[in-house]
Amino acid sequence: SRAQSWRPPPRAAQSRVCVCPLGAPLGESGCLGCVVPGCGGGADADCVICQEPLQRSPAVQYSCGHRCHAKCARESLSRGCPGPELTFSHLGCPLCGAAGELPLQNPALAAAAERWVALWEATRRCGRAQLRAAPAEERAKVEPGGEYDGRPVEYALATYTFYECAECADIFCGGARRCGVG
Repeated sequence: SRAQSWRPPPRAAQSRVCVCPLGAPLGESGCLGCVVPGCGGGADADCVICQEPLQRSPAVQYSCGHRCHAKCARESLSRGCPGPELTFSHLGCPLCGAAGELPLQNPALAAAAERWVALWEATRRCGRAQLRAAPAEERAKVEPGGEYDGRPVEYALATYTFYECAECADIFCGGARRCGVG
């Protein structure tokens, strides 16, 4: 595979025409800078998932700026949610918890993330629908000045549980999160 066979370019080439092992030319969108020792692009950093050095291995970056090995990110995506409830914490940064908009959206992970992107979008739609049907006091929390001012999806995901139907694969709301506590 491309990730396993990648080798850093010779030193002379790094300073002039460095190409990301995932295909992004240096400085262009998607480029993380070089993770080769001595190149000055973050080679001393460790993967936030496995804690191994990022050196000489394709890496991807979360929306927060933290990095991980592309292989570790793909494994995280393939593991998915820890249980039947749809949660998306495995899409966020394990170091700082950054989430909200699919933090692992990266061209190198498109195939592995495809299912999670679809589930995320379906869950967002279901959450918005649930909020529209909620009492006015709950809807007020996402209005200007409310606790979740302008963040209805974040409120819905924090307030309700969501599941994927095993028969039709539709997303449904399992009820208020507080009902399952205790």
